[in-house]
Amino acid sequence: MIKNQALGGRSNKGLMLLGLFLGIVSAVLVVVYLSQASDGGGGDVSGAVVTPVVVATQNIPAGTRVTEEMVEIKEISSGAVLADVFGDPAAVVGQVTRVPLVAGEQVIPTKVTPTGAAITNVENPPLAFVIPEGMRAVSIQVSNVIGASGLIRPGDYVDVILTVKIETSDSTGGGVTLEGGRDEIARTIIQNAQVLSIDQDVALTAVNEGTEGAPSISDDGESSNPDATTVTLAVSPVHGEVLTVAETCGQNFSGRLALALRAFGDSSLVETRSVWADNGASPNCAALLGLSSLQ
Repeated sequence: MIKNQALGGRSNKGLMLLGLFLGIVSAVLVVVYLSQASDGGGGDVSGAVVTPVVVATQNIPAGTRVTEEMVEIKEISSGAVLADVFGDPAAVVGQVTRVPLVAGEQVIPTKVTPTGAAITNVENPPLAFVIPEGMRAVSIQVSNVIGASGLIRPGDYVDVILTVKIETSDSTGGGVTLEGGRDEIARTIIQNAQVLSIDQDVALTAVNEGTEGAPSISDDGESSNPDATTVTLAVSPVHGEVLTVAETCGQNFSGRLALALRAFGDSSLVETRSVWADNGASPNCAALLGLSSLQ
């Protein structure tokens, strides 16, 4: 009986040792498995070929100009790389998103677009795409007779001249006596403004780098717009106010707006004509003409 008890004790001890051994082996296997799973996290497979691509670092709404902080390079499995994805953040910075981007999303050309002079891959682009950064597009009515005979094209640079009729009083100046009545006065109110479009003709402006005021030929190959009546100019926000006031001024005082076409590469300013200050008072008709009153 004592012998059987001894044999039973040894058997139980062996089973306990075997169970402990199997538990240790199981724990080791679990650790190895979890370690391999951790190494393969983030979409990368250990040993797989990866490709550096540009991805968004944050959610970016549509119509947002991309900055350096919004994109980064990330290496992902080559099998997951989208076609034509950007590989250099510098190629994306400065472009504008066409659609919303989510954080981590790969950036491809169909989701962003260049603007201003940089746009080259869009046929007949929307006007908003060709407006230079910080500028505004403002349209004015100009007949072909006073718009350089209709020969102004998108990409040209022009001066805007306002002419109105005013009331005069008896005065003497320069040896000439003026009787009370009506007279006309003209003044250049905007200088060196870029033409963005003529009527509905929006064209890419292939301006030479470093050459302000250089005109270009529109994409459709047309060399003129003889029937144009609406001209859209790229101006600063304040000069947009100036143009709006000037057009109304011309209508109210039997006047008109005319465009003076600049020569290729001429960006000089007429010093005798002041430029409306960005921090100045709101423009008014008399002030644009250098007068205290139009009566």
